[in-house]
Amino acid sequence: MSTVAPQYHADDLLTVEDAAAYLHASRATVFRLIKSGDIKSIKVGKLRLIRFGALVDFVHRQEKVSA
Repeated sequence: MSTVAPQYHADDLLTVEDAAAYLHASRATVFRLIKSGDIKSIKVGKLRLIRFGALVDFVHRQEKVSA
C-alpha cells in the first residue's frame, strides 16, 4: 500500500512539521532555513506557519544553484 502526498496550493499554510515532511528534512533544518531567511514564514500566536508557495520557491532556487 502506498501513501500519496497531500496536494497543496500555493497559498496554503503549513506547519513547520508539514514543511519538514514535504522537504524530507528535520524540524531543526526548517527552523534554520527560516532563521537564515531562505524560507519566509509567519507567526500566529506560538505557531510558525509557512506558505506552501514559499517552499516551492525555495526548492526552485536550490535547483538553480545545484544545476
